[in-house]
Amino acid sequence: MDGYNLIRAVPELIGQEMRSLQDGRDYLVRELASYVARKKHSVTVVFDGPAVSHQSFAGVKTVYAPSADSYIIDHAGPGMVVVSSDVWVAEETERKGATACPSDYFWHRLTLVRSGQAAAGRGRTGPGGRRLSRAERRAINRRASLLDQL
Repeated sequence: MDGYNLIRAVPELIGQEMRSLQDGRDYLVRELASYVARKKHSVTVVFDGPAVSHQSFAGVKTVYAPSADSYIIDHAGPGMVVVSSDVWVAEETERKGATACPSDYFWHRLTLVRSGQAAAGRGRTGPGGRRLSRAERRAINRRASLLDQL
């Protein structure tokens, strides 16, 4: 998943990042670690950074790369869910067989898991209770087999 893309798509995370970039990253990784503990998924979050480096915390792999977008595209493949609201990243990773998930939708699912309501995650509303358009619901339903596992 594209770390900064996710942070900048979610008001809760933006608030953390406003303190400092490190606070935003740390908060996101802690939330993802809690998510991993509940869902048992493999999660890699990629941030833009000066050189490729890897870290791990509580089941969350953190990667710093000169271009997070390029790293994500290069490492995407079938059976993977790529979290990014960047249209180019979504298109390129889906071309490689991955399933793209918008950042705000992933965070919505994470908050449902966090509150114990994960089964109620699909429906007519999206993040913030906004009613989804028919086209948005169809797009989500096409991805449902993978995204429902989030």
